[in-house]
Amino acid sequence: MNYKQRQDFRKTRKWKEFKCKCRLHTSKDFITKKPLERGWNLHHLDLNVCRYDDLSDMNRFMPLNAKTHEIIHELYKWYSKDHKVLDRIKITLDKMEEYTNGPTQRLSILDKELGTASDTVHAQQDRKSVHPAE
Repeated sequence: MNYKQRQDFRKTRKWKEFKCKCRLHTSKDFITKKPLERGWNLHHLDLNVCRYDDLSDMNRFMPLNAKTHEIIHELYKWYSKDHKVLDRIKITLDKMEEYTNGPTQRLSILDKELGTASDTVHAQQDRKSVHPAE
């Protein structure tokens, strides 16, 4: 199926009824856990265009809000080439959180989880750059 054929398929009664049936099972975006917004997407987990119109298994689809759907497709482009991209994204997000909210908030969360904070986190309290060795 090319793009136009997939677009036409999403206009069919078969697709619209299937999407409504899936909607009955959830009211939240799978990733963000936010309520599904107007214009939400039923994301195909199987990206093989030959099976685009196969609606035999509801588990092959995921309800996502429009922005989440866009982000997932962008991430997949990177992830399909390098699975470690998610590790680097997590490191980046953790650092953003620490610099934004301050190390003391991050420390208190770690202290609760681990019982005590790691040396790396203590070194970051005075804003020294501590990057894991690669």
